[in-house]
Amino acid sequence: MNKALLISLLSLLLPLRLQASTLLDNAAATIVIYNMNDPESKGLADFYCAARGIDPAKEIPLAAPTSEEISRNDYDICIAGPIREMMVERGYWMTTKDIQGNDLLVMSRIHYAVLVRGVPLKIAECTNYPGDNLALQPPPYGNCTAASVDSELSILGLFSRQVSGAMKNPLCINKLDSAHDANPLVPLTQIPPQMLLVGRLDGPSVESVKAMVNNGLKAEKEGLWGWGYTDMRSITTPGFILGDQFVKKAGEVMRKNGIPVINDDLPETFPSGFPITDAAAYFGWYTENIDGPFRDPAFHFLPG
Repeated sequence: MNKALLISLLSLLLPLRLQASTLLDNAAATIVIYNMNDPESKGLADFYCAARGIDPAKEIPLAAPTSEEISRNDYDICIAGPIREMMVERGYWMTTKDIQGNDLLVMSRIHYAVLVRGVPLKIAECTNYPGDNLALQPPPYGNCTAASVDSELSILGLFSRQVSGAMKNPLCINKLDSAHDANPLVPLTQIPPQMLLVGRLDGPSVESVKAMVNNGLKAEKEGLWGWGYTDMRSITTPGFILGDQFVKKAGEVMRKNGIPVINDDLPETFPSGFPITDAAAYFGWYTENIDGPFRDPAFHFLPG
Protein backbone atom coordinates (compact mmCIF):
# COMPACT_ATOMS: atom_id res chain seq x y z
CA MET A 1 0.00 0.00 0.00
CA ASN A 2 1.22 3.50 -0.84
CA LYS A 3 1.29 5.20 2.54
CA ALA A 4 4.90 6.34 2.72
CA LEU A 5 4.35 10.01 1.79
CA LEU A 6 1.84 10.69 4.55
CA ILE A 7 3.86 8.97 7.24
CA SER A 8 7.14 10.54 6.18
CA LEU A 9 5.80 14.08 6.17
CA LEU A 10 4.21 13.68 9.57
CA SER A 11 7.46 12.27 10.92
CA LEU A 12 9.44 15.17 9.49
CA LEU A 13 7.12 17.74 11.01
CA LEU A 14 7.15 16.17 14.47
CA PRO A 15 10.60 17.47 15.50
CA LEU A 16 9.54 21.06 14.77
CA ARG A 17 6.97 20.90 17.56
CA LEU A 18 8.51 18.31 19.90
CA GLN A 19 8.75 19.31 23.54
CA ALA A 20 11.57 18.06 25.77
CA SER A 21 9.06 16.99 28.44
CA THR A 22 7.67 14.33 26.08
CA LEU A 23 10.98 12.63 25.33
CA LEU A 24 10.83 10.13 28.21
CA ASP A 25 7.27 9.13 27.33
CA ASN A 26 8.29 8.73 23.69
CA ALA A 27 11.27 6.55 24.66
CA ALA A 28 9.03 4.19 26.62
CA ALA A 29 6.69 3.88 23.61
CA THR A 30 9.47 3.19 21.08
CA ILE A 31 10.90 -0.01 19.63
CA VAL A 32 14.18 -0.10 17.70
CA ILE A 33 14.35 -2.69 14.90
CA TYR A 34 17.64 -3.94 13.46
CA ASN A 35 18.83 -6.69 11.11
CA MET A 36 21.04 -9.38 12.66
CA ASN A 37 22.32 -10.28 9.18
CA ASP A 38 23.90 -6.84 8.79
CA PRO A 39 27.11 -6.72 10.87
CA GLU A 40 26.70 -3.01 11.70
CA SER A 41 22.96 -2.83 12.37
CA LYS A 42 23.04 -4.00 16.01
CA GLY A 43 25.77 -1.50 16.92
CA LEU A 44 23.72 1.35 15.49
CA ALA A 45 20.65 0.19 17.40
CA ASP A 46 22.66 0.22 20.65
CA PHE A 47 24.05 3.65 19.82
CA TYR A 48 20.59 5.10 19.19
CA CYS A 49 19.10 3.60 22.35
CA ALA A 50 21.94 5.03 24.45
CA ALA A 51 21.60 8.46 22.83
CA ARG A 52 17.82 8.61 23.26
CA GLY A 53 17.48 6.94 26.64
CA ILE A 54 15.61 3.94 25.24
CA ASP A 55 15.81 0.68 27.18
CA PRO A 56 17.94 -1.74 25.05
CA ALA A 57 15.33 -4.38 25.87
CA LYS A 58 13.09 -2.50 23.42
CA GLU A 59 15.35 -3.58 20.54
CA ILE A 60 13.81 -6.10 18.13
CA PRO A 61 16.25 -8.28 16.13
CA LEU A 62 15.31 -9.56 12.69
CA ALA A 63 16.96 -12.19 10.50
CA ALA A 64 16.10 -10.49 7.21
CA PRO A 65 17.77 -10.24 3.79
CA THR A 66 20.32 -7.46 3.49
CA SER A 67 19.17 -6.38 0.02
CA GLU A 68 17.42 -3.04 -0.48
CA GLU A 69 14.36 -4.71 -2.05
CA ILE A 70 12.75 -7.94 -0.86
CA SER A 71 9.77 -10.03 -1.91
CA ARG A 72 6.39 -9.82 -0.21
CA ASN A 73 6.97 -13.36 1.05
CA ASP A 74 10.29 -12.36 2.65
CA TYR A 75 8.60 -9.37 4.25
CA ASP A 76 5.86 -11.55 5.76
CA ILE A 77 8.23 -14.27 7.00
CA CYS A 78 11.33 -12.27 8.02
CA ILE A 79 9.90 -8.93 9.13
CA ALA A 80 6.15 -8.65 9.75
CA GLY A 81 5.67 -12.09 11.31
CA PRO A 82 8.56 -11.94 13.81
CA ILE A 83 7.74 -8.38 14.88
CA ARG A 84 4.09 -9.27 15.52
CA GLU A 85 5.14 -12.31 17.55
CA MET A 86 7.57 -10.31 19.70
CA MET A 87 5.07 -7.50 20.23
CA VAL A 88 2.64 -10.03 21.74
CA GLU A 89 5.25 -12.09 23.63
CA ARG A 90 6.75 -9.02 25.30
CA GLY A 91 3.37 -7.63 26.30
CA TYR A 92 3.57 -4.61 24.01
CA TRP A 93 0.35 -5.69 22.27
CA MET A 94 -2.87 -7.14 23.60
CA THR A 95 -4.77 -9.06 20.93
CA THR A 96 -7.98 -11.02 20.63
CA LYS A 97 -9.96 -12.72 17.85
CA ASP A 98 -12.99 -11.39 15.99
CA ILE A 99 -16.03 -13.55 15.27
CA GLN A 100 -14.34 -14.88 12.12
CA GLY A 101 -11.22 -15.91 13.99
CA ASN A 102 -9.02 -13.10 12.66
CA ASP A 103 -6.42 -11.43 14.89
CA LEU A 104 -7.57 -8.12 16.38
CA LEU A 105 -5.32 -5.66 18.21
CA VAL A 106 -7.08 -3.99 21.14
CA MET A 107 -4.21 -2.31 23.03
CA SER A 108 -0.65 -1.23 22.29
CA ARG A 109 2.07 0.16 24.56
CA ILE A 110 4.22 0.99 21.52
CA HIS A 111 3.52 3.95 19.22
CA TYR A 112 6.89 4.48 17.52
CA ALA A 113 9.17 2.17 15.54
CA VAL A 114 12.72 3.08 14.49
CA LEU A 115 14.25 1.02 11.66
CA VAL A 116 18.03 0.89 11.72
CA ARG A 117 20.34 0.84 8.70
CA GLY A 118 20.43 -2.72 7.39
CA VAL A 119 16.68 -3.33 7.44
CA PRO A 120 15.40 -3.63 3.82
CA LEU A 121 13.72 -0.59 2.27
CA LYS A 122 11.30 -1.85 -0.39
CA ILE A 123 8.82 -4.64 -1.05
CA ALA A 124 8.60 -5.77 -4.67
CA GLU A 125 5.39 -6.19 -6.68
CA CYS A 126 3.62 -9.49 -6.18
CA THR A 127 0.72 -11.32 -7.84
CA ASN A 128 -2.15 -13.39 -6.48
CA TYR A 129 -1.47 -12.46 -2.87
CA PRO A 130 -3.94 -14.40 -0.66
CA GLY A 131 -6.62 -12.06 0.72
CA ASP A 132 -5.80 -9.12 -1.56
CA ASN A 133 -8.49 -7.52 -3.73
CA LEU A 134 -7.26 -5.61 -6.80
CA ALA A 135 -10.78 -4.38 -7.57
CA LEU A 136 -11.12 -2.12 -4.51
CA GLN A 137 -9.47 0.91 -6.15
CA PRO A 138 -8.92 2.04 -9.74
CA PRO A 139 -5.51 1.90 -11.47
CA PRO A 140 -2.77 2.98 -11.60
CA TYR A 141 -2.44 2.86 -7.79
CA GLY A 142 -5.27 0.43 -7.09
CA ASN A 143 -3.40 -2.48 -8.65
CA CYS A 144 0.01 -1.58 -7.19
CA THR A 145 1.24 -4.14 -4.66
CA ALA A 146 4.74 -2.70 -4.20
CA ALA A 147 5.39 -0.73 -1.02
CA SER A 148 8.03 0.57 1.32
CA VAL A 149 8.84 -1.55 4.36
CA ASP A 150 8.38 1.53 6.54
CA SER A 151 4.84 2.23 5.36
CA GLU A 152 3.74 -1.40 5.69
CA LEU A 153 5.04 -1.52 9.25
CA SER A 154 3.00 1.57 10.08
CA ILE A 155 -0.16 -0.57 9.79
CA LEU A 156 1.30 -3.79 11.16
CA GLY A 157 -1.38 -3.90 13.85
CA LEU A 158 -4.20 -4.10 11.32
CA PHE A 159 -3.22 -7.68 10.39
CA SER A 160 -4.46 -6.77 6.90
CA ARG A 161 -4.06 -8.97 3.81
CA GLN A 162 -4.99 -6.07 1.52
CA VAL A 163 -1.65 -5.12 -0.04
CA SER A 164 -2.75 -3.33 -3.22
CA GLY A 165 -3.89 0.28 -3.44
CA ALA A 166 -3.62 3.16 -0.97
CA MET A 167 -4.95 3.52 2.55
CA LYS A 168 -6.09 6.77 4.15
CA ASN A 169 -3.86 7.86 7.01
CA PRO A 170 -6.04 8.53 10.09
CA LEU A 171 -3.39 10.92 11.41
CA CYS A 172 -3.26 12.96 8.21
CA ILE A 173 -4.72 16.47 8.26
CA ASN A 174 -6.22 16.54 4.78
CA LYS A 175 -7.87 19.95 4.84
CA LEU A 176 -4.61 21.72 5.74
CA ASP A 177 -6.46 24.86 6.70
CA SER A 178 -6.29 27.40 9.51
CA ALA A 179 -8.76 25.44 11.64
CA HIS A 180 -5.95 23.02 12.48
CA ASP A 181 -3.21 25.59 13.13
CA ALA A 182 -3.63 25.65 16.91
CA ASN A 183 -2.94 21.94 17.29
CA PRO A 184 -1.61 20.43 14.04
CA LEU A 185 -0.25 17.25 15.64
CA VAL A 186 -2.26 14.34 16.93
CA PRO A 187 -1.57 13.71 20.65
CA LEU A 188 0.03 10.43 21.64
CA THR A 189 -3.19 9.35 23.36
CA GLN A 190 -5.09 9.65 20.06
CA ILE A 191 -2.80 7.47 17.96
CA PRO A 192 -4.85 4.41 16.96
CA PRO A 193 -3.43 1.30 18.71
CA GLN A 194 -3.15 -0.46 15.34
CA MET A 195 -0.82 2.22 13.98
CA LEU A 196 2.90 2.82 14.39
CA LEU A 197 4.72 6.03 13.54
CA VAL A 198 7.77 4.72 11.70
CA GLY A 199 11.12 6.42 11.27
CA ARG A 200 14.39 5.19 9.78
CA LEU A 201 18.03 5.71 10.72
CA ASP A 202 19.82 5.29 7.43
CA GLY A 203 22.61 6.83 5.40
CA PRO A 204 25.62 6.03 3.21
CA SER A 205 27.74 4.97 6.19
CA VAL A 206 27.57 4.10 9.88
CA GLU A 207 29.28 7.35 10.76
CA SER A 208 26.75 9.40 8.78
CA VAL A 209 23.91 7.75 10.71
CA LYS A 210 25.58 8.49 14.05
CA ALA A 211 26.09 12.07 12.95
CA MET A 212 22.35 12.35 12.18
CA VAL A 213 21.51 11.21 15.69
CA ASN A 214 24.00 13.55 17.34
CA ASN A 215 22.94 16.48 15.17
CA GLY A 216 19.32 15.93 16.13
CA LEU A 217 20.20 15.99 19.82
CA LYS A 218 22.27 19.12 19.31
CA ALA A 219 19.38 20.93 17.60
CA GLU A 220 16.94 19.94 20.35
CA LYS A 221 19.24 21.50 22.95
CA GLU A 222 20.38 24.57 21.04
CA GLY A 223 17.56 25.14 18.55
CA LEU A 224 17.31 24.57 14.82
CA TRP A 225 18.94 27.52 13.07
CA GLY A 226 19.06 28.14 9.35
CA TRP A 227 16.83 28.34 6.28
CA GLY A 228 14.02 26.10 5.15
CA TYR A 229 13.69 25.31 1.42
CA THR A 230 10.48 24.12 -0.22
CA ASP A 231 10.17 22.89 -3.80
CA MET A 232 6.70 23.16 -5.37
CA ARG A 233 5.17 23.87 -8.77
CA SER A 234 1.53 24.79 -7.91
CA ILE A 235 0.46 21.62 -9.66
CA THR A 236 -3.21 21.16 -10.58
CA THR A 237 -3.12 17.56 -11.85
CA PRO A 238 -5.63 15.42 -9.93
CA GLY A 239 -3.91 12.93 -7.69
CA PHE A 240 -0.84 15.15 -7.29
CA ILE A 241 -2.35 18.29 -5.76
CA LEU A 242 -2.15 16.92 -2.23
CA GLY A 243 1.62 16.45 -2.51
CA ASP A 244 2.12 20.14 -3.20
CA GLN A 245 -0.23 21.00 -0.34
CA PHE A 246 1.88 18.94 2.05
CA VAL A 247 5.04 20.78 0.97
CA LYS A 248 3.26 24.13 1.31
CA LYS A 249 2.07 23.22 4.81
CA ALA A 250 5.59 22.19 5.78
CA GLY A 251 6.77 25.69 4.82
CA GLU A 252 4.01 27.29 6.90
CA VAL A 253 4.91 25.19 9.95
CA MET A 254 8.59 26.14 9.60
CA ARG A 255 7.76 29.84 9.40
CA LYS A 256 5.56 29.63 12.50
CA ASN A 257 8.47 28.04 14.34
CA GLY A 258 10.90 30.81 13.41
CA ILE A 259 12.58 29.19 10.38
CA PRO A 260 12.66 31.51 7.33
CA VAL A 261 11.64 29.73 4.13
CA ILE A 262 12.70 30.06 0.48
CA ASN A 263 10.19 28.51 -1.92
CA ASP A 264 10.80 27.41 -5.51
CA ASP A 265 7.55 27.28 -7.52
CA LEU A 266 9.09 26.68 -10.97
CA PRO A 267 8.53 23.45 -12.96
CA GLU A 268 12.10 22.27 -12.30
CA THR A 269 13.67 21.50 -8.94
CA PHE A 270 16.33 23.84 -7.53
CA PRO A 271 18.97 24.07 -10.29
CA SER A 272 22.66 23.31 -9.92
CA GLY A 273 24.49 26.35 -8.65
CA PHE A 274 21.50 27.72 -6.74
CA PRO A 275 22.94 29.17 -3.52
CA ILE A 276 21.34 26.86 -0.97
CA THR A 277 23.24 27.83 2.15
CA ASP A 278 22.66 27.34 5.87
CA ALA A 279 19.99 24.75 5.06
CA ALA A 280 18.00 23.54 8.07
CA ALA A 281 15.39 21.60 6.07
CA TYR A 282 14.32 20.81 2.51
CA PHE A 283 10.91 19.57 1.32
CA GLY A 284 10.43 18.50 -2.29
CA TRP A 285 9.14 15.53 -4.26
CA TYR A 286 9.60 15.98 -8.01
CA THR A 287 12.59 13.71 -8.56
CA GLU A 288 13.55 10.22 -7.44
CA ASN A 289 17.26 11.03 -7.25
CA ILE A 290 19.43 13.68 -5.65
CA ASP A 291 19.91 16.53 -8.11
CA GLY A 292 20.76 20.21 -8.38
CA PRO A 293 22.84 21.80 -5.60
CA PHE A 294 22.36 18.75 -3.39
CA ARG A 295 24.75 16.77 -5.62
CA ASP A 296 27.60 19.09 -4.69
CA PRO A 297 29.95 17.07 -2.43
CA ALA A 298 30.42 20.17 -0.29
CA PHE A 299 26.70 20.53 0.46
CA HIS A 300 25.51 19.70 3.96
CA PHE A 301 22.56 20.46 6.19
CA LEU A 302 22.99 22.32 9.44
CA PRO A 303 22.82 20.16 12.59
CA GLY A 304 19.21 19.17 13.14
